[in-house]
Amino acid sequence: MPDEDTARRPSWIDLVVLVGVSMVGMFILSAIALMLYTNASRAPKTIAVQIPVGTSVAISSGQNPLGIPDRWSFQADDTLLLDNGDDVAHFVGALTVEAGTVGNMVMQEGDDGLVASSLVPAGEIDIDVVFRNFKIQLLIYPTIGFGFSIGFILWIGFMVMRSLDYEPDVSEYLKNTDSKS
Repeated sequence: MPDEDTARRPSWIDLVVLVGVSMVGMFILSAIALMLYTNASRAPKTIAVQIPVGTSVAISSGQNPLGIPDRWSFQADDTLLLDNGDDVAHFVGALTVEAGTVGNMVMQEGDDGLVASSLVPAGEIDIDVVFRNFKIQLLIYPTIGFGFSIGFILWIGFMVMRSLDYEPDVSEYLKNTDSKS
């Protein structure tokens, strides 16, 4: 049988406590994960790509003379600098650099994804831009979403387990049934 404190306590108090504890736990776990993820941050750097004469011809024949990977990773605030020495314009996403000029683009969160590029034979590059620093705002969604959900699921389990304590005692019924047989 359940103790009297548990029996008299309203179930909404259990819900609030379980949801609150799970949200605090999820906040702490998310903060630790985010600290580990942003620990490798570094100062912004410039990634310079020298485009020599004849690059467009080599790319059109299926070569990758610049050695640019299929997935190009940057951290936010890195600068992509294209020094176009070729005799045609080249582009990466929104950055277009005419022949014989230099152009740059500061990479920001949201600039990532599959973008068109004249620097690789495939004609497109998957750009990955990761944030640089710990942002407390990034903890809001997992804390509310997962914290609340886990707390609610725990509360349902708690209510099921509590209801099992109130099951009637059927041992007398079973004794009577066995003696009649």
